[in-house]
Amino acid sequence: MQTSQVTAQLVKNMNAFNHEGAAAVERIPALYADDIVFHDPIQSVTGLDAFMETNRRMMARAKALEVEVGDVVENGDQIFMSWKMRYVPKMGPPIAIDGATHCRVRNGKIVYHRDYWDLLGSVLAGVPVVAPIYKMLVKKLG
Repeated sequence: MQTSQVTAQLVKNMNAFNHEGAAAVERIPALYADDIVFHDPIQSVTGLDAFMETNRRMMARAKALEVEVGDVVENGDQIFMSWKMRYVPKMGPPIAIDGATHCRVRNGKIVYHRDYWDLLGSVLAGVPVVAPIYKMLVKKLG
């Protein structure tokens, strides 16, 4: 697959969580290389099996997950995209996350996937007493 085809499939896969839920995880192997390297603010994993387990675990803990893909840009073998996610865990408040993804493609498969998002802000935004304090502190820093 060309990078543009991988990009289209990646967007399609991310959108699949909106209507397929946990079943969307099973689309991953068609798009990712066996030696995928994945990073986000919580973890780093290497290998398709570990990446699949990470996604299965996330979905097992979710009541719902919705993704809205924003801007998508390709540059050679790289893909950049913005997104908004609403994650509703089985326990705890919903979490709204604004994030970005950077992927590298080799031989038609994603070999590197890094998600960037604000872990602290995303989690604290769901805590009623703490959220306003956190927002005020961030505003003072800016």
